[in-house]
Amino acid sequence: MQVARHFGAGRIIAVGRSRERLDRLEVEARIALDDAADEALRAEFDRGVDVVLDFIWGEPASRVIAAATKNRGSRMGEPRVRYVQLGTVAGDEISLRGDAFRGSGLELMDSGIGSVAIQELLAGARELLTETNKAGFDAPVTTLPLTAVADAWAGPSDVRYILSPAGQTH
Repeated sequence: MQVARHFGAGRIIAVGRSRERLDRLEVEARIALDDAADEALRAEFDRGVDVVLDFIWGEPASRVIAAATKNRGSRMGEPRVRYVQLGTVAGDEISLRGDAFRGSGLELMDSGIGSVAIQELLAGARELLTETNKAGFDAPVTTLPLTAVADAWAGPSDVRYILSPAGQTH
């Protein structure tokens, strides 16, 4: 979210399963994936969404895509909604309706190696790393020796680890 704001995001909407985790985020809107989520998602798309960054895919992606494409399609054309698929924590597959794309403005995109030329990927990484120091991003991590990889793997999923050779800490 810090990176999105730094590069110009004006409004960030967080969608997730845990209301508790959502409440800790500094965002303009929070939508828990419960029974009321579909209506809340549709309202946000009606208000205007340019980009969706999807780290989990699966059933939550199906719900977001349905909200993004419902009742869209005008003679004037719909604004583009770039849907970037980044991960598959909630499932590897979803079912997509063909009419989700016709006239909706939805553009499904991937990320990572293969989605852009390697030179572009490296340039983007270089830009992000350069901006990281200037922007003062807060990226809390826990440093562990490489020998503790099993502990990191079994640890809480909301903790980020840096594993370094034995005896070296940051």
